[in-house]
Amino acid sequence: MNDLEKEAFIKENTSEWIKTGAKYKRLRMAYGLTMTKLSRMTGFSATKLGCFENGRPILNRRVVQRSYIMVLQIIKTEISKIEDESTIAI
Repeated sequence: MNDLEKEAFIKENTSEWIKTGAKYKRLRMAYGLTMTKLSRMTGFSATKLGCFENGRPILNRRVVQRSYIMVLQIIKTEISKIEDESTIAI
C-alpha cells in the first residue's frame, strides 16, 4: 500500500474507528478498568490501547478489539459469580 492509498484508507475508516474506540472506552470505564490494568490483561501497551480508544490508526486493530471483548467477558463473568454468591448468602 503506497502513501496515498494509506491516507485514503485512514480517511475512509477514521469515523468508524472513533465510534468503536469510544464504545470500548465506555465499557472499560463502566467495569472500572484502568488503562494500566487492561494493558496487563491484554498484553498491549497502554499507548496502543489509548490509540485504539481514540480512533487513531494502529496495527492489529481487530486483534486489539477481540482482546477487549475477551477481557470484558471475563470481567462480566466474574461480576456475575460474585453477584450469584452474594444472593446465595442472603
